[in-house]
Amino acid sequence: MNRNNLRAIYWIETGTDPEKAAAVMAGEQSSGTFVKVEAESEELVRAHGAEVVSVRPTGEQQQPSLPGAAPAKDGLYRQAIVEIDFPVANIGHSLPALQTMLAGNLFELRPFSGLRLLDFQLPPEFIDACPGPRFGIEGTRHLAGVENGPLLGTIIKPSVGLSPEETADRSGSHHPCAARHCRERSARKRPHPVRRQHI
Repeated sequence: MNRNNLRAIYWIETGTDPEKAAAVMAGEQSSGTFVKVEAESEELVRAHGAEVVSVRPTGEQQQPSLPGAAPAKDGLYRQAIVEIDFPVANIGHSLPALQTMLAGNLFELRPFSGLRLLDFQLPPEFIDACPGPRFGIEGTRHLAGVENGPLLGTIIKPSVGLSPEETADRSGSHHPCAARHCRERSARKRPHPVRRQHI
């Protein structure tokens, strides 16, 4: 494993090709989403996209493990062990961002009739940088500048690789309240480099 990456290992079940399903996972949890968006350049994907390292088939069955998944095209739901490498640069040394990148909204993606995070491996620098929790609810409110009321947010796509100026431009186009409350998805996936220096 490259020291600039962290590796996640999943068990998946899908009614589609497991290789394609793994690619959906990698894109959704790094530089992409379920459709191509305007700012998702090849350069951005090279720098911030996750890489599927391996897909090892483990079995198949005719019924999905969980309901609600897309129907299997050939009537079979295939299971596999998937390994994906994620760039640490996407999240910095943030435990909440790590949790979101490893799991996030993977479990609601339609191609999957089953998905489980089995294990993950962190580079030593990440472990050394995270000695323990630092902020509670009050500290989070103070850092966000929202002492009372709800903390609102939205998802900016692409969610990594944009400069602070590009993020601000895209944030302002989403909703009038964006100027005060809008946080790019990197608040969940990757700490904003400007905000990071204050934490």
